[in-house]
Amino acid sequence: MANLFELIESDPILNAILCAEGANKDDLKKCYTSLISCGAGQWAKGHWVAASALAFGTTLPFVLRQSNNGRLDRRDDWLEIAWGVLDYFEKGRVGVLK
Repeated sequence: MANLFELIESDPILNAILCAEGANKDDLKKCYTSLISCGAGQWAKGHWVAASALAFGTTLPFVLRQSNNGRLDRRDDWLEIAWGVLDYFEKGRVGVLK
């Protein structure tokens, strides 16, 4: 898991998204664990959804914005985010998730 966060921070595009959203590694960890606990801890079309949701520039902004950089407390809100990214990868969508 630590490698995932290092990858995100070292990628110029993903790091720019983190900076633009005011997020950091702790926020990513919270997002990852919350996504897993709400159903995105599964494979869909070759993607481990919880990780891919954070590792793609098309889904990372969605997760950060919708979760207030991982600071959401309500499980229902996290369920909506988790199912949004799961649907995105299951259906093989492309482009920015909104």
